This record gives sequence, C-alpha cells and structure tokens, in this order.
Amino acid sequence: MTPQPPIRAPHFFWDEDGPATLASAQFLLGLLCDFARLSPIWKDRAGRDIAVSVESETNQEASITLRGALTGHVELSVAPSLWVRADVYLGDIWFGRGWIERCYEECEIWPDASDGIVGPRVEDDPPGRISKRGYWVQFDTSQWPGYVSTERYTGFEIPDT
Repeated sequence: MTPQPPIRAPHFFWDEDGPATLASAQFLLGLLCDFARLSPIWKDRAGRDIAVSVESETNQEASITLRGALTGHVELSVAPSLWVRADVYLGDIWFGRGWIERCYEECEIWPDASDGIVGPRVEDDPPGRISKRGYWVQFDTSQWPGYVSTERYTGFEIPDT
C-alpha cells in the first residue's frame, strides 16, 4: 500500500498553535526512540515479554527491533508531510503503518489516509495512542482498516523497573 499520511497536517504541541516544523517532527522521532530505550522489556496484553532495542537512529529515521512474544521491527521516519511515519514488520513481512504526532501530552497514531479527527464525545480517542512518558502503547483495533482482532483494544506496557 502506498504510504498516505492523514489528510490534515500534524500537530506538535512544541509548535504551540503554529504550523508543524521539521524540528518538532525530528524531536518526536528522538522521543519515540527514548521511549524504546526506557525499558529493554515490554509486555504485551497477555503479559509476555518483548525485548526492545533501538538499532539505528538519525534525526530523519530510526529502527527499533522487537524480539520475543513479538518478533520484528519498527522503521520510523520523518515524512515530507512532517508526520512521523512508523512501518511495522512482523518478522520480515510488512504488517502495517501508523502516522504519529504529539498534539498534547500523549502521542496520537493514525492509519493511512485517515482524517485525523477524534470523535465528538469526551471518551473518543484517536485510533492509537502512546502515553506521555512512553509507558504504554494502545490501539483501538476497530479503527484500523484491515486489522482483525477478537479484542477491541490491544497494546503494550512497560513494566515497573
């Protein structure tokens, strides 16, 4: 599938109310790598271990390796649209893509070509989220086209160290 960022520009709270900047997108990419370095072990929702390591990082792209209950890697890059693109591979097979921004305290993750608009209710959330300190990642599986799951929410947690 051809990468298609959300139809609106990304938001970065570092830019306050102004347009997104390259510096903010690069800062977010580095922050995501810092989250991966926070703990060498993540837990999936079943409590199984996933070893996480940053394999490479520049100010434009990074690669994070996953081993254990989930084996693969995540390729991060700053797209020309200034969204941070995350391509997920299970083993060596491409699994899916998300587009990441940091509007406020949490990071929000959107599928290809989404509208980037959160629903009108207070309890409405974006399709994917990362906690403000990187302690958890959550996906609402019903909002990701083509993703089939028996659980409505899936994700990972970083155990207390």
